[in-house]
Amino acid sequence: VPSAPGQVVATRETDTSVLIQWAPPKDPNNLIGYYIDSCVKGSKDWTSANHKPHKKT
Repeated sequence: VPSAPGQVVATRETDTSVLIQWAPPKDPNNLIGYYIDSCVKGSKDWTSANHKPHKKT
């Protein structure tokens, strides 16, 4: 199992979008990518932002 990504930084882009960047994990162990989920502030309903692993950090 790969380790968690490094420092995650979220920057507001617009009223409805955020740019997310992160450092690669220290121990990737054959990491194939990341799945990103999102939710509206105050909600408990999460939505998948991608259907395939996102490979870039």
